[in-house]
Amino acid sequence: MIGGFADLSEGVVQVFDAETETWTVSQYALPWAGGSVATVAMGGVIYACSGLVHDNNLGLWVNPTDCARWDPAGGAGWAPVAPIPRGVNHAAAGTDGARMYVFGGRDNSCNCVADGLTDLQIYDVASDSWSTIAVPTVNGQSIVPRGGMGAAPYLAGEFFIMGGETKTTPGATDKRVFQQVEIYNPHTNTWRRGPDMPVAKHGMFPVADEATRSIWVAGGGRRAGNSKSPTVDRLAYVTGQA
Repeated sequence: MIGGFADLSEGVVQVFDAETETWTVSQYALPWAGGSVATVAMGGVIYACSGLVHDNNLGLWVNPTDCARWDPAGGAGWAPVAPIPRGVNHAAAGTDGARMYVFGGRDNSCNCVADGLTDLQIYDVASDSWSTIAVPTVNGQSIVPRGGMGAAPYLAGEFFIMGGETKTTPGATDKRVFQQVEIYNPHTNTWRRGPDMPVAKHGMFPVADEATRSIWVAGGGRRAGNSKSPTVDRLAYVTGQA
């Protein structure tokens, strides 16, 4: 678990050992005191980018463009990599094993609900460089700009961007959260709509299960801002269709 917003968790790295069921705080904190950081793991190495950092001098939150990599088994700390073109928080990050994809999020200057972005920012590990797709589309329409999607699970060659929250963007419920699922194929650079989530929510962390070709979504908030729910949803993927 990397960073956070409470109990001095900003930038702190907390490690859970599944064998002993114990937690420790790593000596290698994130180089910036962030929360809602975009993170993925590739080849045993963790990559982290941006998030929200409180600037005490300015008295507001900022979205740094810092990015770094950390090999937990390597015995060393974080090393900087190429900065992300646009600093974001509450984005959905995912990986195909060779690149880090950062979908949407927001770049507001407070830890609060705001309208999101449609940017897709892609980091290539081999070249240590970024590219940006400014306005991804689904059937000719811009994807829903939003934040709070948690993560972008990768399953059967596609990324899934699920739920989220907004301040004013149309298409949300009266609680300002989304049911929309949008699916991105990085091989063809194309988008399609998936089936709506049964419960509109944000602030969850979708997880792909390759064994059952499913995506599990536990918890999340049913209204924008600080909220929660006990629901667990499962999206099944069968023969190329979710």
